[in-house]
Amino acid sequence: RVVECTDLRLKLGEGLECTVRQLGLDWQGDALGGGDALDDSTGVYVWATSILLARWVVSLAHELDGKRVLELGAGCGVPSLAAQMGAQTACLLATDAFEHSIQNLEHNLRSNTVRGGGEGGSAQRLDWGNASSWPERGSWDVLLGSDLVYDAAHVPSLVKAANCLASTRGCTFFYCAPSIRDGLDSFVRGMGIAGWQVSSEEVPPTFYENPMLLPDGEEEDEEERKRLLLLHFPEMGEGGYTLYRFTR
Repeated sequence: RVVECTDLRLKLGEGLECTVRQLGLDWQGDALGGGDALDDSTGVYVWATSILLARWVVSLAHELDGKRVLELGAGCGVPSLAAQMGAQTACLLATDAFEHSIQNLEHNLRSNTVRGGGEGGSAQRLDWGNASSWPERGSWDVLLGSDLVYDAAHVPSLVKAANCLASTRGCTFFYCAPSIRDGLDSFVRGMGIAGWQVSSEEVPPTFYENPMLLPDGEEEDEEERKRLLLLHFPEMGEGGYTLYRFTR
């Protein structure tokens, strides 16, 4: 049950701002779903990793122009919003397995502008552990993902989903994660074994700049912005994230 909604105004790039709703749930149990993606409630919050990926998306928006783009485990959908507002994609689909996340994704996509005034992105359920939920296999030019793996046990299903979703014409999977994360090395290695070429780089310092903006109508207050950053994303001040580009 949703007990609270919070809107965050975020700066994703020069002149590119979005408003993202995150949810507070009356939820009992393991936030990670205990291994079941249908019960993984982590996606109702905005995480720093998604902002870092979104800023990367903005910086390479030209690579998404005219492409079919799908975000895996989108949560609140910040990277998808970056694609919707910063690029001119041919198709944009934000996906998650958790019911409340999907409903919230739809809200966030509707609530933010679309570059060029065209149709915005859409949201639907996708569980990479359930092949029957994978949409339009072999047709996606670009995949997006942020901090999807917390356990090496989940790696085979994620790699298999990426392989099946990737366009037969070629695909790029842009991925961001903390440099130290359980299962990350297994995921990177698994993608390589599956035939993806892997390159990585540290997140640039500019991506760590404070993304928090005050609500519309409030006077600019740098101290308040710093307070909001520490409240919502204290980990952004610590660094230690990596960007991965998988291509095939």
